[in-house]
Amino acid sequence: MDPRFRGDAGEGLMPVITDSKVLKDAIAALKGADFVAIDTEFARRNTYYAKLCLVQVAGAGQAFAVDPLAPGLNMKPLLKLLKSRKILKVFHSAREDVEVIYHSLGVMPKSLFDTQIAASLLGYGAAVSYAGLLETLTGLALDKTQRYSDWRKRPLRPEQIEYALADVIHLREIYAILSRELQVKNLNKTAKLTMKKLLERKRYANNPKLAWEKIGSRSMSDTEIKRLKKLGAWREKKAQEIDIPRQWVVKDILLRKIARLGKNFPEMLERDKELQSLFRENKVSRRFLDELEELMQ
Repeated sequence: MDPRFRGDAGEGLMPVITDSKVLKDAIAALKGADFVAIDTEFARRNTYYAKLCLVQVAGAGQAFAVDPLAPGLNMKPLLKLLKSRKILKVFHSAREDVEVIYHSLGVMPKSLFDTQIAASLLGYGAAVSYAGLLETLTGLALDKTQRYSDWRKRPLRPEQIEYALADVIHLREIYAILSRELQVKNLNKTAKLTMKKLLERKRYANNPKLAWEKIGSRSMSDTEIKRLKKLGAWREKKAQEIDIPRQWVVKDILLRKIARLGKNFPEMLERDKELQSLFRENKVSRRFLDELEELMQ
């Protein structure tokens, strides 16, 4: 085994890969593995799409992290691993990880196992946390001190790296336990069918036409809902286009108010102090005032 990539729990040698040759070697060392545990760290603070900051990988006796922010790093070996149907990719609560991988790296992982889904099928809880499941199955308590780290900053601190790699190192143990229990309880087929749904690209498309459903339309008339659909689609496209959170473009409360006002919106903006206040609170929304007025014509 290449000593650069050893990753037993508690071991101090836990590298972050920033070099293309080292990444190629690390992925090559996983050849023939039945499964790998994978986790990600990302930032979702001032952008529409989450920014991938770290990818952690653990095989049977090795663990390493890949820095996708490293200049010039050739990610092709990792992409090949993610797309491989021969090696099972084990995640916990995979949806966000799959989403950020899909949007940041442009690939949809193949052959996936989600320990949260498996745990739910086995009666450990509908949405059991990684820390809770780890403690239940192994008795180990997870160190959460780095949970809210800013993963965009470089260099990463040793405690951040240790925290990030601990997730995939222990995820191997969780997978081994849950996969055996699924086998014993004859739930493998059900688990596979449920997990397969996580790989449907439409789940991560953020279709602008459906954006209005997340805004809330309670007590709205059919006409107002029709306007809200138009506004919701416009906002979603705008947020994607300039890569900022949708609430920064125009807040939900303001979209609902505009949908109710319709053609009266421009006139009411001159008289309604509450409406004026909403626009003052969100400086970004002021940039789109002309477009909003046009949409209501």
